Amino acid sequence: MSASSEAVIGAYEKKLADLEADRARFEDMMLHHRAPDGSFEEKLERLLTFLSSTWKLWENGHVSLRRVVLKLVFADRIAYHRKQVLEHPKLPLYSRR
Repeated sequence: MSASSEAVIGAYEKKLADLEADRARFEDMMLHHRAPDGSFEEKLERLLTFLSSTWKLWENGHVSLRRVVLKLVFADRIAYHRKQVLEHPKLPLYSRR
């Protein structure tokens, strides 16, 4: 790429430095990442326990857990308009894409 303005060149160099820093950070994260402990059965049991208690998560959970529950239940965002009724939401089990 060629640029004649010093400001543009400086912006390119800053963006490249930021991308290199992100790359180094992600490479470091990949080196130190390890799989969760436990056997397949233990992991499956935790998953099934999580899925069986979605109502408890909704009632007592944090906002991030509520978002996970909504993503599990609905395929898309729920369409909403202030002066109209709600549309029927698409459910993941019944939606065909």
